[in-house]
Amino acid sequence: MGLGSPLVAEYLNKKYGTKFPISPGGCNALTTKAFVQPDGAMFPCQELTEHFTTRGGKKIAIPRQSVLESSAKDIWESKLYNGLLSAFFKPDALKNYVPCNQCKYLGSICWPCPIPSLRGDRLVMHNCLLTMKKVKEEGIELNDKVQISCQDVINRASSDPPFRTEIVVSTDKIIKFFGYQMDTKDMRQIDNLTGMMKQDIRSRLKNFCTKHAEKTSKDENVNKIIIENN
Repeated sequence: MGLGSPLVAEYLNKKYGTKFPISPGGCNALTTKAFVQPDGAMFPCQELTEHFTTRGGKKIAIPRQSVLESSAKDIWESKLYNGLLSAFFKPDALKNYVPCNQCKYLGSICWPCPIPSLRGDRLVMHNCLLTMKKVKEEGIELNDKVQISCQDVINRASSDPPFRTEIVVSTDKIIKFFGYQMDTKDMRQIDNLTGMMKQDIRSRLKNFCTKHAEKTSKDENVNKIIIENN
């Protein structure tokens, strides 16, 4: 059972010796879940359908993309979704999120509602704010790192294209950037998995280059014959 906030789970575990899982919290729109209407139209969430209203009241239309006409994967990885995801996680986007802007879990396994960020509004997570206050008052020391498993990384990579690319290209760098901490066994599994993916990419590139070279060679031979015959 998750508590909705990994910070609260860690606090309870530290203070009372409970064993609540440090599981993903917050909103999973743009990360692991989408909203599909009865006619098949897919949107980032039920609050972002048809249009998005900015802080100034301007309405920005959100294109209707149907899972009956395109695959959910293609819609999920479209410019619209990647653009919203990038806007949400840009460095200064979450500065008005309290106390998220001070929390190690932000952007690693916890994502608050992205709508205030997209509008430039302030968001206060009162439960987490109270938890941080208690941690400070009671002198409880929380871990600096975010403990995650290999499956947690796979789950995030499956729904977050930018993260998926980074975890394959620069595994150690992205693990350090998000403050992740993994057991040796899980880290070895990630290394093996990314190694296999890199090998597959190299193989595909090699095959592509070989086929392209063969086609180029054939085209050159055809052109040579045409020139000779003329």
